[in-house]
Amino acid sequence: MDNSDVMTVKDAAAFLQVTTRTIFKLLKDRQLRAAKIGGIWRFSRRNLSELIENSVNTNQRPRPVGRRVAR
Repeated sequence: MDNSDVMTVKDAAAFLQVTTRTIFKLLKDRQLRAAKIGGIWRFSRRNLSELIENSVNTNQRPRPVGRRVAR
C-alpha cells in the first residue's frame, strides 16, 4: 500500500461522492472501516472500493469491510 491508497475523511468523501457527514455516519454504523492515527481517521482505497462493490452486488445496506483499529 502506498500513500495514494491512504485517504483522509475529506478524500474518502470525494472518492465516494458523498459528504464528510455521510462518512462519519458510515463509520458510526460500522459499515465502513478505518484507522484513527494521531487523532485523524485514515481510510484505505481498497476498503472504500469494497464498500461500493458490496452495495452494488447485494443491492442492500453495505456490509462492513476491512478492519477497525482501536484508538
